[in-house]
Amino acid sequence: MTGTTAFSMPSIRYKAYGPDHFRPGLPFGRTGYLLTVPGDFPSDTHVHTNLLSMQLAVYRAFGEWEVRDVDGPRKAWGTGATRAAAVATAYAELYRVRIQRAADIAEHRRLCGLEDVPPFAVEVTNTVTLVSTRTGIAVLDKVLNTTPTTYLVTDPRTGTKATIPAADTDSRTTSTGFIHERCGCEPSAAWFENEDSARDYAEELLTTWWPCPGSAG
Repeated sequence: MTGTTAFSMPSIRYKAYGPDHFRPGLPFGRTGYLLTVPGDFPSDTHVHTNLLSMQLAVYRAFGEWEVRDVDGPRKAWGTGATRAAAVATAYAELYRVRIQRAADIAEHRRLCGLEDVPPFAVEVTNTVTLVSTRTGIAVLDKVLNTTPTTYLVTDPRTGTKATIPAADTDSRTTSTGFIHERCGCEPSAAWFENEDSARDYAEELLTTWWPCPGSAG
């Protein structure tokens, strides 16, 4: 890689792995560390080009540290004299590749007669599941892995938490959100090329929605 690449490294959390983590024959060190590259790295690209999170392994190889992706083509993304240097090199290469990918997507859209960014987005801003019992209504916090299934709920009046059998309840999920139209916002959302598709999706997914205050429409 040539040239200077400027980007902000996200916070990195390492998780050690041992000799039994990868099956024999795979190109990873017997021991090392796992880390995750978030799908929204780098922040320079528009959110609609975000990828799924990528897991990397960093380990000692041939007298230095090497970084390789775990679930994809297992490409070696970077090497270095230290673990930190190898990871920084890998991030620099991922930055270059993802910036180019975003530029290619924009160029392909222009060639197809589309705007660089899909003009409509449907964002979910809040989701609440209410469960009703013979004694009242509560907010569902978590489905507990029990037999039979149990809910952890919160009383909306007192804030008191309790567990109740799922079989004794009825539930209803309420979702609210926004439709964005050429507003410059970059929400984590579903993106659409036309208003009808965005509205159909919003009406199916959301109980209540509003247009983003900054929207063009």
